[in-house]
This record gives sequence, structure tokens and C-alpha cells, in this order.
Amino acid sequence: PDVEWWTAEEYEKWIATQKEELEALIGTGDGWYDGQGVFHEWTQESVDATIAEYQETLESIKNGTLYSKDNGEGDTYSMIPPTEDVVSEYGVNVTKENGESVHIGNYASNEELDKALEAASLYCKQEPEDPLGPYLCGQILFHLGRLQESYNAFTQSMNVIRGRDAMCLFYQCRILMRVSQWVDAKALLDQLIKAGITGVTMDFCRGMVDEHEGRKINAAEHYQLAVQSYRREDPPDVIGEAIFRLVRLEYNTRDKSELLSLVEEGLGIDTRSISLLDLKGDLLHDLNEMDAAIRARRQLCKLDPSHPTAFESLGRLLQFCKQDFAGAVDAYREQLKVRQTAPLYNLLGLCLQELERFPEAEAEFLHAVELAPEVPAYMANLAELYLIWKEYPKSEEAYKKALSLPLPCSQERVRLRQRYSLLLRRMGRWEEAAQALAPNIYQEFYSDDCRTQAELWAQAGNPERAMACLK
Repeated sequence: PDVEWWTAEEYEKWIATQKEELEALIGTGDGWYDGQGVFHEWTQESVDATIAEYQETLESIKNGTLYSKDNGEGDTYSMIPPTEDVVSEYGVNVTKENGESVHIGNYASNEELDKALEAASLYCKQEPEDPLGPYLCGQILFHLGRLQESYNAFTQSMNVIRGRDAMCLFYQCRILMRVSQWVDAKALLDQLIKAGITGVTMDFCRGMVDEHEGRKINAAEHYQLAVQSYRREDPPDVIGEAIFRLVRLEYNTRDKSELLSLVEEGLGIDTRSISLLDLKGDLLHDLNEMDAAIRARRQLCKLDPSHPTAFESLGRLLQFCKQDFAGAVDAYREQLKVRQTAPLYNLLGLCLQELERFPEAEAEFLHAVELAPEVPAYMANLAELYLIWKEYPKSEEAYKKALSLPLPCSQERVRLRQRYSLLLRRMGRWEEAAQALAPNIYQEFYSDDCRTQAELWAQAGNPERAMACLK
């Protein structure tokens, strides 16, 4: 179908409109039915949760995923970048009528999949009556993320045999799920169930439907059945994704060591799976196996240099777990080639500051402030840099700007005023330094600053106020 895709700017404006419309429904008795038929009335909490989901979609759009606008019939589509998929290595030897053997398969990268598609397309032309040709084309196109072409190829394969083929139908069902045509996907899956089709792919597809409709326990059970079944058979190409989805569903309820073993098993089948390798890094981090987590992140970065978070995750491990600030700088700069965000520039600035590369740190903090001027932490970090760098006038200006921004956390407000007071002390402005601590004492009730303020009043030549502080 003809599809019109959202841009990030359009979707952001749409979210703002949706937020206003949904908040207007709070208290009216309006609501919605979930997949279990339970009615939920709109509340501020449910509106916030819905908007948070929309924000996640917005981030996906910014990172390259395509989401369609409503086509007027209630259908929407999404096109997931190929790097998000679990790509299996697979192969087949095709023997032509003349006895010649043609090998198509064992391609584990997009470039090699392109070569496989070229070979399969050539075979289709040479053997137009063989359904295997379009079937292989459909497989390869599926792994390349060219879903509409893949769907058509499986239809062509079934047209050649003048009948329906379960594996072709399963692929078409998975494609319909990928583009969020759940009604059609469920109808097709029901046909396969009624036909008595069972096996790994059936369990996987049923798990997908359960997960989509919020039946997470049922979904996990189906994915578990798929994993158990594949161990008795040759693993189909769904098994890597089945393991990925099972681990994700049970991430917070199952022993992390068990989940890691399951992920390792999946990687033994799908050796270049981006999704599983990303999960492996998360699990190793949670298990405090930092060296192994760093190796997993490096491998992920090598496999997918355009991954939206891989280099950032590597940088955070190097920065906070190993204090390898130079290595973290390299990782963050690689990530910035893919996407530019204020938190990334801020992290890069902190590392450069630790390395005493002050002019470079200043440039990165300024980038962060430019992208998110409403976040006081970035301005405060810039002020701290200037303080360490002894650029006192610039530091004072930055601290004043940071203090003018809303700071919801009392501890952050106290800390920021303490650092500003330290700056004024280094500039010999004792009275102002003492006054800067007053809100900490009288508004935040942070009594630890009383002694420091007393010392500052004494330095300012005001012993009476110093004694009053001590009392």
C-alpha cells in the first residue's frame, strides 16, 4: 500500500496535540478497553504513560525507524531498520535439472545478503517453475527489511505451486506483524492453527500475538516452547528473535545468569545478532562482569557502527567503571556521528575535563547547553569547568544562569550554591560567598553550611554575623 511516513518534527507536534486531547478526557468517564476486555478510565497517570510510549516512538523515529500515518482505515505501519532484526546465517544447495549445483546462503551481513538476493533472483529467471526461487528471494528480502517485496515474493512462490505453503504463510504472518497489521496477521495465524500446523515458528508467532495484546505470561510460555522445540530440530530463523523476546520479557523476574546462558545459546545460532549481543552486554553489566561487558559492547560496535546506543554504552562503561576517559572520549565521538544529543555532549565534556583538555570540554558543554538550555546540570557542569580552569568571570556567569533555572532536587540546589560560594571565595568576595549559602541554611535547612558561612563572615570582617551563624 501507499504509505505516508511521519517525520520527527510532525510526530512531536502530534504528541503535543494528543496530550491536550487526552488530558481533556480526564474525569469525563471516557476510556478504553484493553486486550483482555477490561475497561480503563483515563487518568493523569494513564495519560502520562501513553505519552511516554509516544515519546519512545519519537526516539525510534529520530533513530531511523519509519512509522506511518493512519491511512484512514485504522491501519498504521512501521518499517524497522534491518540492523534491529536478528539475522540468521542460512544456506541451501539447489541442484538444477542439468545436475549443476548452485549454493545460495550462509550470508550473515547485509552486503552478503545483497549478493544472495542477486543469486536467488538469477535462479528465479533460470528456473521460473521452481517455487524455491521466489521463496529464497522472500527469505532474503525479509532479512534485508524490504518487507513489501518479501511478502510479494512468498505470494509468487505459492502461485507457482498453485496452492498454499505453511512456511510462506508464516513469513507473511511475521511481515504483517512487523508492519502492525495485527488483524490480518491474527486471521492468517488462525488459518494455520485450524489447519493443524505446529512447531517452532507457530509458537513464535503465537507469542508475538500474546505479547502485542499484553498477555506477557502467555507470550513467555510460547517463546519458551519455541526454544525447547528448536533444541530437538534444526533451528529455524525465528529462534534468535524468540530467545531475544523471551529474555526481554523475563529480564526482571528471572536469574540473570540463566538469562545470559540463554542469550549465549541464541548467539551460537545467530552469531551476528545485534539484538542478542546488545542484551548480552546489558546482562553482563548487571552481573558486574565489566570486562566481559566491555568486550560485548566493542563487538556490537564493530558489527553495527551505526547502532543508536552501542558506542554510548561502551563509553559509559569505560568512563564510570574503568575511569578510561580517553577510551570513553573515542566511544562518545563515534556515537555522535550517529546521533547528537545533549546527554552525549555532556558526557564527552566530563571526560575531556578529567583529561584536562579544557578548551575541548568547553566546546562539548556548550553543545549540550545549546541543545537543552532548560537543563541546569549542563550549565552547572560548564560553570564547574570554568572554576577548575580558573576562568572565574565565565564561571560566575554560568553559575548564575544555572541557579536561575528550576532545580527540583534539594540536594542539587544545595550543591550548586556551595560551588558558587566556593567560586566567590576564590575571588576574595567573602561577603557574597557567605550570602550565597543563606538559602541552603534558611530554605533547605542544611545546617552543615552554618560553620562555613560563619568562617566566611569572619573573613569578611563581620564577627557578629559569624557568631550568629554558630549559634
